[in-house]
Amino acid sequence: MAKIGKKTKSVKPSSNGKISASASKSSLVNIDDLLVAKKFAVQFGGVEKATAALTALNRLSLPIQGALVDKQNRKKKGTSGTQKVSAAAGKRLITKSVSMEFISIPAGSFKMGSPKKEKGRRDNEKQVKVTITRAFELGKTVVTQQQWIEVMGTTDRPWKAADKFPLDDNFYDPTPPGPPTPQGDNYPAVGIYWDEATEFCEKLTALEHKSGKLSEKQTYRLPTESEWEYACRAGTMTAYSFGDDESSLGDYAWYGNNSDSKLHEVATLKPNPWGLFDMHGNVLEWCEEWLCGGCWWSNAYDCRSARRHVSCDPALRDVNYGIRIVRVLL
Repeated sequence: MAKIGKKTKSVKPSSNGKISASASKSSLVNIDDLLVAKKFAVQFGGVEKATAALTALNRLSLPIQGALVDKQNRKKKGTSGTQKVSAAAGKRLITKSVSMEFISIPAGSFKMGSPKKEKGRRDNEKQVKVTITRAFELGKTVVTQQQWIEVMGTTDRPWKAADKFPLDDNFYDPTPPGPPTPQGDNYPAVGIYWDEATEFCEKLTALEHKSGKLSEKQTYRLPTESEWEYACRAGTMTAYSFGDDESSLGDYAWYGNNSDSKLHEVATLKPNPWGLFDMHGNVLEWCEEWLCGGCWWSNAYDCRSARRHVSCDPALRDVNYGIRIVRVLL
């Protein structure tokens, strides 16, 4: 759960977990709207609810599903380029079922989005204060092909299907044709629909509940975009978790300048300050709302901590779409 330090219209989850919005009605008129509405129609059911959710989340730039307005707008002081967080950040936790390693992410507050003068800034990156009210655990890496197969089965390999559709039909970020997706245990599982991403979380939760390795009060899910950016920043306020100088990006991320136009194995470059690998590159990562981060063909600006891809189609099997999951208490 997050609180947003801005007095504006609120978006609150109903008793059944669906979103309702107090924002005014509006029609969907452009490509961004249509693509995002398609995702919300799938997620929440029906065009009317999709329109309401889109109005609240996309047009008002609220950064989290089910967000609540923090009317008190409490302020915290931090050092230049950093934000104060709990010393518990970075503790490693391991699941026993699929050898998936997690990093403990503490509760805390941060400025989500980017300042107006940040290079490469997009219109949907308006800054707003967000408070992460509960600690959570985030995957140290994106889900690998081996982990995906162990949970979903040997016949379900979306990265093979994705190779049949080498071009992203997103009008804004066309994916260039490239070589077949590399395959191997430690390569990211890619080509994943949003629905498949949530199904993976549900199946892993069920497997570990059944085996007793996961408490009935715990579950796996996708991160919200505010959780994702908070973890990516790791207490920093700069364009990247390592600072503002993009010349260092190649030490932390596989992107257009160093990837040789291909996907790479996870955790082969430097992690961010909280021990999370590949947050700035290699694959785009599904969140509850849309995709975040950069990938192996991105330019440097598209790998910034605040980068989100609100126009990507959740039903598109793209060779760059992967997932990093969260473990939380219900």
